[in-house]
Amino acid sequence: MTHYSIVPAEELFYAGWESAIHPLQEVTIGSVTMQVSALPDGRVRIERLISGNPYDYLNPAYMPGNTIRFEPKFD
Repeated sequence: MTHYSIVPAEELFYAGWESAIHPLQEVTIGSVTMQVSALPDGRVRIERLISGNPYDYLNPAYMPGNTIRFEPKFD
């Protein structure tokens, strides 16, 4: 299907999806920065890695979809 419009496709087809998706938080564990979503039991699910080190992507502990216990530390 072809659709021609001056309105961006995100506004036409994905409107309202932001409320269905859990907000992501950016956290750093060790030297690895990642985006996580909070789970009700106090754990977090890894959604995406943001790291400059290619070996972090090969670590199975940081695989997206894994759940980890995360306790934030405030300075």
